[in-house]
Amino acid sequence: YSAYEVNVGNERGVFSVRGDTSTSGNPFAITPANDQLLRITLSAPATLDVYTVAGWDTQLFIHAGCGEDWGDRLGFNDDGSNWDGNRLPDFNSGINDMPLPAGTSFIIVSGYATESGAYTLHYRLRDIVQEAP
Repeated sequence: YSAYEVNVGNERGVFSVRGDTSTSGNPFAITPANDQLLRITLSAPATLDVYTVAGWDTQLFIHAGCGEDWGDRLGFNDDGSNWDGNRLPDFNSGINDMPLPAGTSFIIVSGYATESGAYTLHYRLRDIVQEAP
């Protein structure tokens, strides 16, 4: 499957990417909506915060693999909040404080039912905070 490479620069910071699921197919096929695959590759584990901004009902999935074997589902959200804890309008999706392993993972932007369209995906990568023993 074709996946967009998500730019993570120095692997820590705040980023965004624009996409449009209405011009894509349905490779994920978990929902009947069109979806887009985004590949994110990290050299070290990080904490991921990610949310969509769109005028339609989005869904976010994060998986360890892509294709016939999607691997473990690392995260999912249908209607969520941004990383400041503010509820997102228009039934947009957000996943916060998710540990993301080193290596390649896949973010899938999809829609509820058959909804699709343009979106902006905002994502932030932070160091994983280790709690004192």
